[in-house]
This record gives sequence, structure tokens and C-alpha cells, in this order.
Amino acid sequence: GRPSMSVERRGQIVWAFIELVAERGLEQVSLDDVAKAAGVQRAALRHFVGNRDELIVAAVDELARRYEVSAAEMGAGQAPTIDELITLLFSDQMTRDQPAETAAFDALLAEAVRRPAGRGAIIKGYDVLLDQLASALRRAYPTAPIARIRDTAYLVLCLVQKNATLQKLGYPRTRQLGARDAAWYLVDELAAEFGVQVQS
Repeated sequence: GRPSMSVERRGQIVWAFIELVAERGLEQVSLDDVAKAAGVQRAALRHFVGNRDELIVAAVDELARRYEVSAAEMGAGQAPTIDELITLLFSDQMTRDQPAETAAFDALLAEAVRRPAGRGAIIKGYDVLLDQLASALRRAYPTAPIARIRDTAYLVLCLVQKNATLQKLGYPRTRQLGARDAAWYLVDELAAEFGVQVQS
């Protein structure tokens, strides 16, 4: 059914914040700016979202949810394979075709260094992706130890994050493909140690 008015209004406020952060950077966005961009009174921000820290958390949650939607839109479904995830995470869709989301996430990541609430929200966002990578690896290599699965998922996530940063600086697409190949190399090491990948 149709989302409730409060859910719609909250989403409107959070997306106004994300777009402003992408355009100006986090430090240059006031709550008054957000209210104006969302077309609401400032009191509505507190009512529907909360204070600035809560708005940051809501924005990170929304960006993490958007990643899951992107994975589903690319045909990865509810339980994507590790091959589908690596293809998605090293694609232009993730590194170049979502400029507002990427710029906002980068600004929020910088904020995470300074504020505990922001740090928790960023970690939560990364944990969504880390869990998805680990789950896909676990389905593919069920005999691999959990610690090894988590370590491999973390290394792939590190490659994804650094690749996205360097792509924004203008490094050529061949470098992105090289980073993707490095991620597949990490997965191939699991295959060498724990058997042929199980198709899911």
C-alpha cells in the first residue's frame, strides 16, 4: 500500500539533506537549508527525523538501502552471488553513475571521523555491505571458516572503497577493472583452499 504521510515526509527531508550535502558538503548545510529544500517548517525536521546527528544517521541508512535496491535492480535479487556483487561493486553504476549518493556518502564518511553518531551510522552502512559479501561467500564456499570468509569480505570491501575514491579522482577505467580482478583473485584463493564454488 501507500506509505504513511510521516514516512513520506521523513523520506522527503532525508533526500533533501542528501542532495544538499552532495552539492555543498556537510559543513555548509544548515537545518534551515534542509527545511527549505524539503518544503517544510524547521520544526518538522525534529518531528519527523530528529536532530542533526539523527539526520546524518537517517541519511546513511537511506544510502545503504539504496545500495541494496541497486543490487536488486541489477538482477542480484535478495541473495546475490559473490560474482554478481563484485560485478556490481566495480561497475560504473556504483562508481560514476550515482554522483549525488556518492558525494553525500563521502561527506558523511568525513564527518564520521569527528562524531560518534556519524561514525556509528557509517559503520552500520558498511556493515550492510560487509554482511552481504560475507553471506554470498558463505553460500559459495560453505566449508570455509567463518573468520576466513569475513576477512575476505573485508578485503573486497577495502578494494571497493579505495577504488571508488580513486575513480572519482579520474583514474582510468582499466584501473577499476584491475581492482575488480584483484577482488576476484581473493575469491579464487577461497576456491583453491575450500573447493569449487557452489552455484546459488
